[in-house]
Amino acid sequence: MKLLKLAYCLMAWLLAFSLQACSEDGKKTVSPGPIEIQSEDFDLGGFSVDSLNQESSRIYVSPENKKADSLVFQSVDGILNATGGRYIYIASSKDASDPDVVDWDHPIEKGTSIATGENAEIPIVILDDQYRVVDIWTIVLPVEKTSSSSRGASSASSSTSAESAQSSDQSAASGTSEAESSSSEDVSGSSDSGKSSATGESSDSGESSSSEGNGESSSSVVSSSSEEGQESSSSVELSSEKDIVTFQIWVAGSRFSSAVLNATYKTISIDLDDASLLEFVQMYRLTLSDGASSDIPLRQNLVFQSVGAYNYEYAFAVTAEDGSSDQWKISVTVPKGVALNKFGVATEDSSITITGNKIYVEVPYGTDLASITVLPMDTVANLVHPVEMQFVDNTGELQTYTVVAGTQLPGMEFDSRRDEFWATVSDALEKSATVADINISSSKNLDVSDSKMTLTSVILVGKEALTGIKGSEKLVGGFYYTGVYNGTSALDVYDVDNSGKTPSTGNSDISKDMEFGRPFVGRPMSFSIDYSYTHVGNSSSSYPQKSLIYVILLSADSSIVAAGVKTDAVSVNNASVTVPLVYGSDEGLLSSGYLLCPGLKAADATKEVAFIHVVFASSAYAHIVAGGTTWLNDPTKVFRGGKGSSLILDSFRLNY
Repeated sequence: MKLLKLAYCLMAWLLAFSLQACSEDGKKTVSPGPIEIQSEDFDLGGFSVDSLNQESSRIYVSPENKKADSLVFQSVDGILNATGGRYIYIASSKDASDPDVVDWDHPIEKGTSIATGENAEIPIVILDDQYRVVDIWTIVLPVEKTSSSSRGASSASSSTSAESAQSSDQSAASGTSEAESSSSEDVSGSSDSGKSSATGESSDSGESSSSEGNGESSSSVVSSSSEEGQESSSSVELSSEKDIVTFQIWVAGSRFSSAVLNATYKTISIDLDDASLLEFVQMYRLTLSDGASSDIPLRQNLVFQSVGAYNYEYAFAVTAEDGSSDQWKISVTVPKGVALNKFGVATEDSSITITGNKIYVEVPYGTDLASITVLPMDTVANLVHPVEMQFVDNTGELQTYTVVAGTQLPGMEFDSRRDEFWATVSDALEKSATVADINISSSKNLDVSDSKMTLTSVILVGKEALTGIKGSEKLVGGFYYTGVYNGTSALDVYDVDNSGKTPSTGNSDISKDMEFGRPFVGRPMSFSIDYSYTHVGNSSSSYPQKSLIYVILLSADSSIVAAGVKTDAVSVNNASVTVPLVYGSDEGLLSSGYLLCPGLKAADATKEVAFIHVVFASSAYAHIVAGGTTWLNDPTKVFRGGKGSSLILDSFRLNY
């Protein structure tokens, strides 16, 4: 027991030392950051909270009935959570900056009861887990007084009694509600029952009730000495102070830290990023000079008046204890439009690129460009064609921007095949077939490795099945194109048109087994390709070896809306090129003899784009599979391409 007492004595000495150290200049040590305890954090049985003063750390309470002779802490969790403390003790001194702990053996906890008696104030000290001071508060109880002269005497002798709340009888007699007493931060607004409370908060209903001498607060913010100013006493000089000491503006449910107060011009200025936020501006907290009050509602959306194209004001009054008042205003400046840095679209996996006065919106393939929700306006825009919109740039000026949307094609990194979108003849070439004792075979001519795709022109061979003697050779190009290939074996590539019983050594036009194009909406201006090309010459002057890359944008009726073509007749190593898409032109494709979809119509730039055709080919003319018999002539003389020519694809992109 002696050891326990010794421990308590040591603890008391340490606390006294810490309190003394932090009591210089009347200041108290608190944990880092502001402590914003609320009225509801004090859960006191038998007493209700009238008001709370953050600046002086005083909370004013009144009995719920005349028989209430003790104050019960129904819970201490609210106080501890708000302050970050661990223990609460009653202090014996009335000096809230340097109190003495009454009983180290008994901290305040749930159920602790304190007899009120003649106590006008109950100082409490909040300590952390190492018994260091976190915060100090004073619970102020109403003190019954019998005359204005006695009040004047107490006011002269003690600031504490000057800040004390009046009894309910005196409040009614003076025409002033208890809720108006002793707080520089009382709050207008209604409680859950629709009645006002001076707790610094308003209810969701937004209603308020006027003061009628019944203990309910008026719809205003009042200070700690407002009740004293209501008393009739020639010995009391009413204050003319009416300053805004502290304030908090909240916008759309979040604290707004950039508000600027100008005491000379009586303004609070805020700049909003978006005009739509004007409907969600609140005065969340307001602390005034002692005795001053304000008519601004707290924690309610304020209704602003327009005073210019981009300026709005909310006017309110701050009234001193002596009745003099100042007119204040909250001045709001809104942007001239939506801020450019707020622009976006409500489409997953989208991206925004801003270059000069152009905004490019990239969305996944298949997105409906005619119905894109633009943020933050939350409006639906048709971005199939470029649209002009106005936004505020980072200098605050309103600028006109061209907004264009586009999509990229699947698999354009070429690190894998995308067979749901692209087609190739390579799979069929890997599957040999025998007909009339003649075996038709080749090898795959599409390969994906090192995040690149290689297309190669290869030989198709016809051999006698029993002896293995070659009878013919044909050359076929490597192709990767938007669409579907319907051939299933090397025989389909070798001999498309033959209806005889034996394979034909004649030309085979494999485009007849190809379906071209994929649905597409958009109007790109060019395409970019990173590639390499290995050129192997051939003997044909009519159909020389060269690579082929092209893009065609088609309308629903197969008219060419735009086209762009890239070919090479010499080897190219690691090239990066951008090819324009020319609207209203076929770029010579219709007369080129290249691999094309049958039935294409002349160009018409006025039509809407419905399909896209893209072709990559190692040999521009080798969709006509040509060659001949090996024992009668040299098949290579009629090859429409060079054996072993290859096109290596690295990346591809449509530019808008």
